[in-house]
Amino acid sequence: MALAASDQNPWETGRMLAGCALKENGTYYLFYSAAGPGAEFLNEGIGLATSTDGVHWQRYLTTELIKPSAQNPWYSRFKRPLGGYEYDYFPWRDPYVVRDVETGRYYIYICASAKAASSSSIYRGCIGLAIADEITGPYELQPPVALPLVPDTQESAFYEMERPQIIYKQGRYHLFFSCWLTKLNPKCLPTVEQRQITDSTLYWYVSDHPTDPLSQQVLRPLSQAVITPVFMAPTFFPRPIAPMTL
Repeated sequence: MALAASDQNPWETGRMLAGCALKENGTYYLFYSAAGPGAEFLNEGIGLATSTDGVHWQRYLTTELIKPSAQNPWYSRFKRPLGGYEYDYFPWRDPYVVRDVETGRYYIYICASAKAASSSSIYRGCIGLAIADEITGPYELQPPVALPLVPDTQESAFYEMERPQIIYKQGRYHLFFSCWLTKLNPKCLPTVEQRQITDSTLYWYVSDHPTDPLSQQVLRPLSQAVITPVFMAPTFFPRPIAPMTL
């Protein structure tokens, strides 16, 4: 296990969630998401740990590195029933960090919930954004870069847009994310080929700038997906220059 919850950080002792790592100047930076115990079980935040060898990690902070306040203008929380209890749900997880070679700034893309979506609907999924000049922050919140609304509604097409990943290629920024079929807004299904949508579907959006709203490229699997096993939230890596050997 690379990183376990720390009892010294109550905000992360309920559950540890996905993250990503970036190596810079000999140091590994692990951005991870977590939530607290009990009533805080669905109150998510993003933390940071560092390592010099990729094996032994220490927290950069004992508190969240990035956590919007309730007064922030873009990201919402709402009531979510789970296991007979109604939680205050604040989706803020799955951070994916990149350093933009043109600006030199750091961009973190986050699975989040949008205030701009209808407050009467559970479908508020969006991709949040925070930016910093240094990899350790401080990070400044930005409006969502992706909030796909169902036509003629203020509802997102997704309950949640999980495991975002940004790739810069041929002058454009390509966003990929996943969503369980049960978390897709039923109102958007008539607009797509439903037989091609599975839990393995990978969604693809593009933009000319890392902070501009991304536009939908495809709402279908990038390749013919299979039901079993489920390929949820794959991660892209550059192809090695030389063939890998064991």
